[in-house]
Amino acid sequence: MLNSWILPHTSLVELVEREVQRKYHELPSVKIDLHPHRTWLNRFSTNRTALYIETREDINHVTPLLLHMTQVVPPEWRFVFLGTEEIVSKVNRSKPVQRMQDTGKLRLGNIAPWTETWKNQVDIQETYNRLLTNPMFYRKEFPGVEWLLVFRSSGIICANSNRTVNDYLEYDWVGAPW
Repeated sequence: MLNSWILPHTSLVELVEREVQRKYHELPSVKIDLHPHRTWLNRFSTNRTALYIETREDINHVTPLLLHMTQVVPPEWRFVFLGTEEIVSKVNRSKPVQRMQDTGKLRLGNIAPWTETWKNQVDIQETYNRLLTNPMFYRKEFPGVEWLLVFRSSGIICANSNRTVNDYLEYDWVGAPW
């Protein structure tokens, strides 16, 4: 008498492959950016930027103000800080500032290229006004930006406010009338 085995016709390999494919499609996608300094425009909203310009050497709370504002302004906003070489160097000593630059949240820049032609002829306020009324400044520094939050050392946003900057985006201008 012959001993015979009857095996069902199922391919274990096919079953395993199907299950692996099903599970593979359920995995979350992860993107690792090994070059954040090249992609800072892509990590946050490309049309929302906060700008802080400081050229006065006697302002001692530049870094704390900048760090505070990056925490209270909605997280999708990017930040640009422009100042003299000395002030930028001072701000850049902060470890939190360095981390924000690494992630693309913050970009530090020197204001000198924009003010070289008339910096010794006018006072600090006039320098600020000339810069903010220069259309080329916006085209070069903020391409594609629709909303620009400009703040100075004399202003601050309250962290406990019930409203955010985004609540004011429907307006053309929000600020002091002068």
